[in-house]
Amino acid sequence: MGNPGTFKRGLLLSALSYLGFETYQVISQAAVVHATAKVRQY
Repeated sequence: MGNPGTFKRGLLLSALSYLGFETYQVISQAAVVHATAKVRQY
């Protein structure tokens, strides 16, 4: 097998990019809901 440190780094990068993607989805969803609520007010 390869270097365990490289494997850990890859795992960490995968986890971070997944978390970043999830955060992005939540934020964009919240922005859409907020914009829709704003449009309905007027």
